[in-house]
Amino acid sequence: EFGLIGALRRRVGRPGGAWAAGIGDDGALLRSRAGWERVLTVDALVEDVHFRWRTTDARSLGRKALRVNLSDLGAMGARPLGFLLALGVPPDVGSQRLDGFMRGLLAEARSAGSPLVGGDTVRAPVWSLAITAVGEVPQGRALRRGALCPGDRIFVTGDLGASALGFHI
Repeated sequence: EFGLIGALRRRVGRPGGAWAAGIGDDGALLRSRAGWERVLTVDALVEDVHFRWRTTDARSLGRKALRVNLSDLGAMGARPLGFLLALGVPPDVGSQRLDGFMRGLLAEARSAGSPLVGGDTVRAPVWSLAITAVGEVPQGRALRRGALCPGDRIFVTGDLGASALGFHI
């Protein structure tokens, strides 16, 4: 576990930006800005519940894991600031699979400008991961479901249902 954390710290580096401290302490430090609100979201993915290795490659899983959270931030009109990763892997996890997962996750993080700033690792019987993403939105400007009114327009991107269809295939 400590070896994995050290490898992550070297790979990720210092988060900078809104983050005063990232990986390597008991928690990440996020600077507050006047006039802004924080948005937090979390999604979990568990092997054989949300994905199967026979139909998912590690790099794609890493990208998907972060994208589902970034999508939630975007739906609320928030700009991503960073994320935490809780990762459970079997003791016999192959380094190639773990490396592929991290390459996909960190590529998505760089693309979104959303650094990995901390989390937790644990031995588990199957792959299990949860990402908590943090974003910000100007105060009072968050897009909230309860604020929708008749006549409002809702926009979506991508192919609706594609994720569920892929899982069932």
